[in-house]
Amino acid sequence: MSHQTRENSLERRRLLKLAREYRQKGYDVILHPSPEDLP
Repeated sequence: MSHQTRENSLERRRLLKLAREYRQKGYDVILHPSPEDLP
């Protein structure tokens, strides 16, 4: 596994963990929003 691949994998795991924490607090989390979801 290349360094870049490991970084991407680690970043994705951190993002998913953070999203899960926010969802548990009652927030709606959209990881890949469509243009309609943006302000």
